[in-house]
Amino acid sequence: MMNTRYPSHHEKQPKTKTKCMSSMTKPIISFSKDFCKETSMHGFIHITAPRRHWVERLLWIVVTALCVWGALDVALGQLQRYNESPTVVTLEKDFRSWDFYLPALTLCFNNRVDNKKLPAVVKKYFGVEPSDDQYQYYVRLVKAIANSDILHLEGFQEFGDLETSVDMFGVAVDIMPDYVIKTKSSDDISYPWIPVMTEAGVCHTTNCLAVADVAVGPLKSNATADWPGSCAYASLSCFIITDIPANGRFYIHSPYDVMDLSVGWTDIRLTLVRTTELSVMESRCGAGVKDLSPSRRGCSYMDEPRLSGRKHSYIAHFALQNKTERDGVPLRRGSQGPQSLTARMLIHG
Repeated sequence: MMNTRYPSHHEKQPKTKTKCMSSMTKPIISFSKDFCKETSMHGFIHITAPRRHWVERLLWIVVTALCVWGALDVALGQLQRYNESPTVVTLEKDFRSWDFYLPALTLCFNNRVDNKKLPAVVKKYFGVEPSDDQYQYYVRLVKAIANSDILHLEGFQEFGDLETSVDMFGVAVDIMPDYVIKTKSSDDISYPWIPVMTEAGVCHTTNCLAVADVAVGPLKSNATADWPGSCAYASLSCFIITDIPANGRFYIHSPYDVMDLSVGWTDIRLTLVRTTELSVMESRCGAGVKDLSPSRRGCSYMDEPRLSGRKHSYIAHFALQNKTERDGVPLRRGSQGPQSLTARMLIHG
């Protein structure tokens, strides 16, 4: 008969494992008992206290475990939120030393067509001379391109059957009048007006650091060196006086942003002297925010390289719309900040 018994060392292996686990478990249990007896943390002492029913001990173990798990979950949640969006809000109360940035101004003239340039522009883009029968047709097309904005495109209905490829950006830039806008301010800073392409067509802007993203031509190296202009709280009132050569609309916005066509504007006429008082709310980042990487804070400073695929400037309501579509949740617009001022802007023609 064949003997099927295993060697003797196979029979002793379970006992060896049991002894090893027992030798590891006893110190852990002993340490846990000593910790629960001597700790001042509430709950642990009841687990090993004498003359306790086993159900009560079990309840204290469950309650203590839930408390520890909850504390760790809250701590890890706070750490995750900080890593995703580190934000620390502080309030500086020494308002007497505050300096405020004046808002940017964008001026869009009602008539953005220089009639003297019409023959040259029509010939350049459409190859039509003033003597041709179709000349007036293309003149109306040029005026529609120059004077339309993103919310009012009715002027193009007449040209629905036209099949041609034309550089509308070039047409709008080449046909715009060479307006001279004079500006004087309380801080004696130079405020040159720079032509830009906006939602309202070709306009002119000043005191805007985002002008590099929307300028229709190359900028001088020192064009925005003094921008944005500032106003000391102790001065109580700062002003910008602008003398315009034609009727138009003023858009007032952040010096770090481009104009938003959906925001209200101010109509300016040559026969009208208008005084506009502005109360500006301003929030700024602390010095420590710049130490974070651009990808972590989600934005870049004006003197930093731009993030991949992004510009320094943005249009506020487009950014909110994109975020709403991306996150699938509605956003409530609002602003808050500790700093405010009253700046006076006198605009006359």
